[in-house]
Amino acid sequence: MKIFEIQTSPSIEDTIDFIKKAHEGQKYGNKPYWTHPYGVMNLLPPGSSEDAKHAALMHDVIEDTPYTAQDLLELGYNRNVITIVELLTKPKGADYFEYVVGTIIGSGNKDAMRVKFADNKFNHDASGEGLPPGKKEKLMKKYAKSMELLQKAF
Repeated sequence: MKIFEIQTSPSIEDTIDFIKKAHEGQKYGNKPYWTHPYGVMNLLPPGSSEDAKHAALMHDVIEDTPYTAQDLLELGYNRNVITIVELLTKPKGADYFEYVVGTIIGSGNKDAMRVKFADNKFNHDASGEGLPPGKKEKLMKKYAKSMELLQKAF
């Protein structure tokens, strides 16, 4: 008879395995998509929380895969991680800057702001692979403006 059961949260390695499965078949440029959120996690500032690292790895899961916030809860992620991931999930059709300012910055959630900044940085630095010149500059300006707004907020 068990008196109590120790429940553990997923490790960073567990989350990397999960995003490989969740984003299976998706591409970021010519690389497997999971390399994007992995790169975002690696751009977080030193000393970032484990919750921020998990959220960085899963920041596109709800938006770009069939997984839901409830699925993440059932996989053992804590409410804070799920809240950050939900904040980082842009509603379909939402204006990008209204979403960044109103939802992410407006939430006051520093982890969500830091993950979005790292996401913008990764996208900014990777922008343009195979894109026509005008599209590349437009994306780079978008990400630079978003990074500026986020940096002022945290």
